[in-house]
Amino acid sequence: CFLRDRAQIQRYWDEWLETTCHRDLPEVSKGKLNPDYAFRILELTCTLDQPTAAEIAKKLRIDARRIKTHLECLLSLFLIRKWNPILNGVGKPMYLPFDAGLGSHFGATLPRLWQTWFAHHTINMTRKLGKKDPALHYYLTPRGSFADFIDDEALHIFNDETVPNSRLLIRLKALEKRHPQHQIRVYSATDQRPQKISKQTTSVPWAQLMTDLSSDP
Repeated sequence: CFLRDRAQIQRYWDEWLETTCHRDLPEVSKGKLNPDYAFRILELTCTLDQPTAAEIAKKLRIDARRIKTHLECLLSLFLIRKWNPILNGVGKPMYLPFDAGLGSHFGATLPRLWQTWFAHHTINMTRKLGKKDPALHYYLTPRGSFADFIDDEALHIFNDETVPNSRLLIRLKALEKRHPQHQIRVYSATDQRPQKISKQTTSVPWAQLMTDLSSDP
């Protein structure tokens, strides 16, 4: 995190990936895991729109059972995080990289970087309170309404535009009907003040996410 030169950062991650995938993982798995598969899986958790086991297997054209074996190992080593659908939604478990720096190295979108940061920070704050790591959940409806994260109080949505567009506003109305007990926070790519969209939904600048989550309960 103290490196500022882009070439140095690139070299750091290249070396880290080489050491992790080609030395550490084969040693831990006693040669059962393929270093190249592990590398590609880490890359795809950063770049696929829906990084599920099935989508990763499809992209790599590898048997899904082999992919699941690699995913379980990567999870056990805390190199990825599982991102589950909530019980009354649809979808399959997805996987996030453990660190936004790795996501940036692989060219992840800004929403994916924020998803990764949100997961990392949420777990760190929970550990700070001496509690068990929380399960990370997203929400997806059959019609495609999506919330990046959902907890007991709020739905969290990352928007890569300065304000919610008309398509997102339609999604937000659907989410409000399904979750009237939740507040909805849309984190938008702006430095403007929070904007109230409805009684239930607010659009706030991405930077405020750090302030909101860093406040002790």
